[in-house]
Amino acid sequence: MKYCEKCGAKLEDDALFCDECGTVQSQEESAPPQLKTQSEKSNGKGLIIGIVIVILVLAAAGIGWFVWSQTQPKKAEKPAAQATEDAAAPATKEIELKTETPGNLKDSVKWEDNNGEIEKFKNLCISSYQERSIGQVMTDSFSVNKWQWGKQDKEQYLLCSFVQEKKPCTVIFYKDAYENVNLAEYYLEDALQEKEALQKFSADVFREETFSEDRTGFYTNGKWGMEIVKIDTANKMIEYYPYWWCFTHGRIEQSDTELKKIEIMDADTMGDAEYPIHWSGPDSFTMQKYDCEILFNKNTIGSRDGRSEEFWSNGMGEYKKTEKPADIPLWEDMIPNEAAQTRPAFYPLTPPEGIYYENDAPIYAEYYIDISNVTQSSFDFEIYQAKSYYGDGMTTNFQLVFKHHTAVFEDSNHAVYHGQQYTLRFEITEKGWISVWGFGEVIPDGSPLYNPVYLGVS
Repeated sequence: MKYCEKCGAKLEDDALFCDECGTVQSQEESAPPQLKTQSEKSNGKGLIIGIVIVILVLAAAGIGWFVWSQTQPKKAEKPAAQATEDAAAPATKEIELKTETPGNLKDSVKWEDNNGEIEKFKNLCISSYQERSIGQVMTDSFSVNKWQWGKQDKEQYLLCSFVQEKKPCTVIFYKDAYENVNLAEYYLEDALQEKEALQKFSADVFREETFSEDRTGFYTNGKWGMEIVKIDTANKMIEYYPYWWCFTHGRIEQSDTELKKIEIMDADTMGDAEYPIHWSGPDSFTMQKYDCEILFNKNTIGSRDGRSEEFWSNGMGEYKKTEKPADIPLWEDMIPNEAAQTRPAFYPLTPPEGIYYENDAPIYAEYYIDISNVTQSSFDFEIYQAKSYYGDGMTTNFQLVFKHHTAVFEDSNHAVYHGQQYTLRFEITEKGWISVWGFGEVIPDGSPLYNPVYLGVS
């Protein structure tokens, strides 16, 4: 016996169609359909009702939690960039927390006079500034009273007590587990300073600026010039060509074809202790009255007394970076003799004839020059030296030591004598004054001599 697959009516075993509903039947024997009892139907309805109740309860709980959360104060959230920075630099975050706790490190760290650890820490550099060690910077900058070392958790600390502007101060450095070295706390007269003061102290004291290599180029004050061609910060040296003003032609001339050198003193100073030349920015520096003498390495043109006030005044002032003129000529002393013969005419500052003494009064002079036959192109000269002395440094009995010769003017202030054994150079700084180089056995190079009669003195 089989049953209709659709309506469940009884069918003959070989029936192809249901007599009740007409549904086509399969040829496999089928079981009678399982009809739900009344009890099963009741259980199904109960299950549905239970599910609905659970859903309603959960929904009510969710609504209640949402309402409650809206009434609670919200915590400030960090910007995404700050969160990323904190994750990348845990050491910085830790130091920030330390600086918010007054006296945290100075009071909590157990400090020791461990010289070995102190010296190792002093040889380290601040992570942001790698130019000089902690010990070098603090010792060079301040009068240090005390160093101490301490350790807490995974960090090491170095305490430095010093005097700043006559006030006792303390800074504490740290080295964390990541080998970062930095400042942790800064005290001024035992008062812990704010984080901004700590950062400013670090920047002011530990940042070591270097002389800018962009300062190469041509600089001039309108009369003199300096062409910086190389800046060697490693060896603290500048290489340059010097230029000066030619009174004869009224123009700037290159005074030397060989590179000269000058020292770098700090980020904004070059020269030396006697002639410091200060930069006021990346494109200008200032020279005082005799600072400009260093342009010629102090030995090219003689002593400062061997030049006129007008000469030095032309070298003073502010030198500004500018484009180098393309037609700056060489100083005439560096031009071959045949070319020098074609130089234009000039009007020299001719010295008056007479005797030019070394000192304030002729009776104290050890030598003098007798000048005669002065023209617009030359003058004659003889040199005498005192051979006997008497009390209080006074001299007498002068003797001829350089025979009668002729010096030829090179420009308005300078003349030269070319002999077989000596080359003497003269400079007329003003009428009544003259200086000489080249006869060091009697007259030190660059010594000023004066004509007392012309100047109205004795």
